[in-house]
Formats: sequence, structure tokens, C-alpha cells
Amino acid sequence: MEQWSEGVYLLGRYGDLMTGCWLLTNGASAAIVEVPPHDVDQWSPAIAAKLAAKQLCVNVEYILCSHAHGDHLSPETLREFQRAFPSAVLHVHESFEPHVSGIVSTRYFQGVVKLGLDGEALFLIHAPKHSWTDTFIVFRGAAFTGDWELNTIRAVDDEHEENRVPLETKLQSIALLQRFPDEQGYVVHQTFSSHANERRDNVDFAALMEDTKQDRQFW
Repeated sequence: MEQWSEGVYLLGRYGDLMTGCWLLTNGASAAIVEVPPHDVDQWSPAIAAKLAAKQLCVNVEYILCSHAHGDHLSPETLREFQRAFPSAVLHVHESFEPHVSGIVSTRYFQGVVKLGLDGEALFLIHAPKHSWTDTFIVFRGAAFTGDWELNTIRAVDDEHEENRVPLETKLQSIALLQRFPDEQGYVVHQTFSSHANERRDNVDFAALMEDTKQDRQFW
């Protein structure tokens, strides 16, 4: 378990693509971010989460996911989390429904939803760009960006028509995120990639979103 900021812990990185599994905590409450597949020689992230929750004396109330790609959302890992935390609810955007229906207890949202962990705000924002299920998870001023490609309007799946998010939808997502701080009276000052391979501190979130409208190559 590695603490990335106040109340934000990286439990480990799992599977071939090294997707992070995270624990968010405040008071006695907690949420899981990402339910990735794991190698056969790795402990399940659900076991790591159970040990961490016991160590920190918190109760996991929510299971969250940034998007429904297979390296972030594993049905088997979801079942393992259900067994580890039977009272926790998977809370995801309605676009996840084909991917999670019938697996665990699930609550769906539309647009933007404000949850809470012992009084600390926890926001879920549906913002398609990398995929149709993209969800920003915002907690303690940090935004989990999933696999969003920052500083460019492009996405890795743009070449595949069946998966491509149209430009108009991407721009709508960026506009929603730009409005979010003013509409909620909230400051976003950090961004974390779900893979734990990029962290940005002291972020000007509005400027970052504006710059993400630019058409740049990835490398």
C-alpha cells in the first residue's frame, strides 16, 4: 500500500497492463477505484483491499471504475470484491450496464453524481473521450483520469470506428469538466492516471482541459 495523497492509497498494479487498484478513505468510510484482472501468481486486489481496510479501520462502501475496458474492469475481480465486501455497492455510469449486469449489486448514474465518504465529497463525472464509459472520479481535490489522453483531443481508439468517440462528444466532455469546479464550488489541483504512471500536482485544471482540445500527436 502506497499513499499518494491524503486519503488516497495505491494498493497495487495488476495484470499485463499494470492497472492500479486504489483505496480512497475518509473517517471510517472508503471506496475502491478500479477492479482490474490479476495474474495467477498475484494476490487478488480484493485481498489487498481487505487487508488495507482492516489496517486503516475503514468500511468499503463503494466500488468505482474509470471505464469498462478489460484492464480496468474484470468480472471475476468484481466477484472477488463482492465476497470481500458484501455490503459495498458498485456505482457506475449507466453505460456500464452491458458490462456488469447480473454480476454484483450495482447503482447507475447519469451525468454527474456527488457521493460522500464520511462527509467528504466524492464526485463521479461521465466524460467520454478515451471510451464511451469514461468516468472521472474526483476526491480530495484529485481527479482520477482513467486512461484519458491529456493535452490532446486525440484518443488511441480513434482509428477504430466501432470504438471511436466523436469529436463533438469529446468537446462536450471537456466543457463539462471545465464547468465542474465553478458549478460545484470545488478546486481540482491534482490528476492521477489510473495506471499510476502519471501524476500531476498543482494543476490548473481549467487550463489543462482547454489545452486538451488541441490536436496533437501522442508522441
